[in-house]
Amino acid sequence: MAFCSFCTSFQVRLISQVDRNLLYHYLPELEAYGTKLSDNIGQDGADLKHLNLLLDFLKSEYASTTARLTPLLKTDEITYDLLWALFRPKTFFILPVLTLKKPYASDPIRAKRRCRRPV
Repeated sequence: MAFCSFCTSFQVRLISQVDRNLLYHYLPELEAYGTKLSDNIGQDGADLKHLNLLLDFLKSEYASTTARLTPLLKTDEITYDLLWALFRPKTFFILPVLTLKKPYASDPIRAKRRCRRPV
């Protein structure tokens, strides 16, 4: 099936807007779905094989992130570069800004940027 150049560029543009860390937030739900799927169809289903392949990839790809995140969460701490792992996309949080004495609303995408002190 051939696509026109507009459709092809439109599809590429849509795909490029997906956050690459999106599936990390849904890892527990995907694992629960895999358990439910294996109970219903046994180990032979192609859907289950594909899901297990995805789960194995996500666990290996984000192993270092999980290893850094777990000890921080046990002590109720977090670093700015890991804020994205706590909040799902489109979630906002409010931080106090001590220099301005006002609250600051942000999202994990903006929080990735490093703060710079005024000179």
